[in-house]
Parts: sequence; C-alpha cells; structure tokens
Amino acid sequence: MKRLLPVLAAIAAWSLLTAPLCAQGKEYYVSANRGKGKKATKEQPAKDLGNIIELLQPGDTVHIAGGVYTGRSDCGRDQINVPIHLIGGYDDDFTSRDPWGATPTVFGGDNVAQNFAPGIRLEIGTAKNIRGTPPSILVDGLIIDNGTRNQYSDDGAILQRRFQPRTGKNASPDAPGLAIACNLEGIEITVQNCIVMNCGPTGKRGALEVKGFKDGKVTIRNNLVVNNTSGIACLSGFRPSGQDGLPKFTVENNTVLFTWKYDPIATHGGCGLVLEPTFCKASNNVFGYGDCYGVSNGNGGPWQNLTLANNAFVGNLMGEYLEFNTVLASAAFADEASKLTEGSEGNSTITLTAKVTPEWAARYAARQVIDRQQAEAEVEATNSRANDLRRMLGLPLAGGSISASSEVWMHRLPLADALAIGRSMPDGRGCANPSQAPATPK
Repeated sequence: MKRLLPVLAAIAAWSLLTAPLCAQGKEYYVSANRGKGKKATKEQPAKDLGNIIELLQPGDTVHIAGGVYTGRSDCGRDQINVPIHLIGGYDDDFTSRDPWGATPTVFGGDNVAQNFAPGIRLEIGTAKNIRGTPPSILVDGLIIDNGTRNQYSDDGAILQRRFQPRTGKNASPDAPGLAIACNLEGIEITVQNCIVMNCGPTGKRGALEVKGFKDGKVTIRNNLVVNNTSGIACLSGFRPSGQDGLPKFTVENNTVLFTWKYDPIATHGGCGLVLEPTFCKASNNVFGYGDCYGVSNGNGGPWQNLTLANNAFVGNLMGEYLEFNTVLASAAFADEASKLTEGSEGNSTITLTAKVTPEWAARYAARQVIDRQQAEAEVEATNSRANDLRRMLGLPLAGGSISASSEVWMHRLPLADALAIGRSMPDGRGCANPSQAPATPK
C-alpha cells in the first residue's frame, strides 16, 4: 500500500491539473448606487466593475445593478482577460431585472477625465491559459454608450478625433463599444439583450464585435445596435485552408439602425452586419438606415457560408446585401447570391418608424451624404427615398432631397431615444424589450 501512495498522489495531482477549471465560478455583485469596497457580495456590492476585474477568474459571474459606470478611476474602459458571465439590468437588491426600462446598466465614461483611456469600452478576451473545457462567455443586459466618451463639435454634429489641448478634450475612441475575442477551441459565446450606441470604430470592425475561434459557437441575439459607424461584426480568429473548424455564428432578432460611414468620404463602415470567413445564420433581424449595406459578406472561400432568413431591410443607401463586389436586393437572393444557403428565404424590405426626438430626426433627415465615387457631383435622392426617410423618422412627408456634399455625420443619439427604439420594434423581427428576462439566466 505504501508503494501505491506516491502513485495515487501523482494521479490525483495530474487529475487536478487536467480537469476543467471553474465549472461553477464565484458570484460577484456591483452597484453604482450603494457599492463600496471589494467584497462584491450581494449585501456589500462593489461600486464599479473595473474595481474588481483583478479578482475575476474563469467561470465567474458578475451581476450589475442599474446605474452609470465609468470604469476604475473614471478611465471609461474595462478589459477582462478571462471568460466570465456579465449580467446587468438589476434593481439595487438584485431581485429583479429591467435592463431597458427602470434599471438600465449603462457603461459610459468621461471624455475629459484625468484617467481617460481610449479604446474598446468593454473588452473580453482570454489572455490567461485555461486547461480543459473552457467556461462560456455571456454578456446580458448591458448598455454600452460612448456618447460621454466621445468629443463632439460645438454644435454637436461632428464626431471629432483629435485631442484639443486648449479644452483638454480627448479624441473620440476609434474602437468598438463591446468586443469579445477568444482563442479557446470550442468555446461558446453569447451576447444578448444589450444596447451598443454612439460608437465610432474604423475599418471592418463592429460596434458590437465577436471573434470566434476553432469550433467556437457564438450567439448574438436580441440586441439593439444604433447610431454607430458599424453594426455587428462576426469575425474569425481561426483561418484554416478549408472550412473545417470555422466558428459558427447565430445572429437573431437584433435591430441595427443608423449606421454611418467612418467619415463623409470613407469607403468603409456604414454596414449593419459584417462577416469574415465564418459560418453564420442571421434570422429575424432588422438592418436599417446604413450609409452603405445592410449585410456585407467578406467570405474568402468557395463555400456557402451565410443563411439570411426572414430579415427586414430598410433604407440602406448602397444596397441590402454586398457579396464581394456584387450588390443584391432581397428579391434577388434566391437567384443570384452564390454564398447564401438554400435556407435564405423570407427576407423583405419594410417601412419603419423609429421613436427618436424631433430634433435628432430633423438633423438626420437634413444631413448630406458623400458618395466617394461621385464626390464632385451633386446627387439628389428620388422623392420616394426622401419620403421613406421622413416617414421612418416620423416627420411630415415632403419633397426635398439628400445631396452629397456635407460633413454633418454621427451626431449623438440620446439614451432615451435608444431605449424607446428598442422597446418599439415590430413583433417577430428585430429586438424586443427584455424586461421579463429571468434574474439569473441559464
């Protein structure tokens, strides 16, 4: 028996090293209204997520009450390097949730704060090594609003990107509002019941951006992505020579509206859904009022990688679906798309009235959009386009036109407008108010 003891001890030690970690992690609680210290318990919550990030381990869950959060020391940025669950929208007692109603959990910042940090507002990665099957990642019921992190012109119309020494205003962040990048094989990632708004990332990035890895499964459901320079981006951190192992995305019941080009003459941005080589099923979404396309598919392989089913498109200036350099309307998907699966059915063009303030609506309707290829020419919209736009914004129908020679772009959308939009989408497509979400989702 004595001879067996060292062997058994070695086996036990090896089992601990190779077993999945944190199958059931620790629970933390955060409340802007009554938080203090780092106990982060339900009875004594922490004041800000940023104050307890260093405590988090794979598999932990953080419950966040309604309130405005500006990061540790008002830096306006949270970076988490382990897979965890973040759940917002609670009341201060953590007994109920109403994330788009009475108790919104808002991640913002202060552009002129001493510790202001540009970059992604909420970033979740996997820098630490994890043995065994990785825990999942969940972000549920958070509002990412870069409005207070941005710098605007004096009239509020222009998103400015240079530091102002005279006033101490920092450049607007050139990054997503919410980004998850995971290099763990087979990990499951879910983003649901969130609002991402007033973000100005450049390139092919998304205001809401998820990068999957080999055999990963990503679900992006019931989110509102509104008033950004890009919408949802489904990216891949795994690039095989074929299609085996590519991450699989499910994008369902999201609303993506008012997606601007990065700047007036940019050739990037302005798309509701952007895809790298991945597999994706996008269903029951609303992609509306993008400066470029509703969906942009950058599939680099010969396979059919995208299913578009029962999505609604409205007012995207350059087209509903871009497949490489081919622009297709929803009526042409079945006949002319080469990267869409046979299940791509039920897509349509709709009319939509967004509940925004008259001041914001009037500024948006009066803006002028530059087409880079026709920057020297005046381009007038047809009467039907102008009237569709005014109908969508709830303005009286009129003549008028949208020309192509102004720098007015990306004025800030009030949070109240975003919440009203999120609670008023048509049944069946787009997002819905998650007020009935359980206090602790599975």
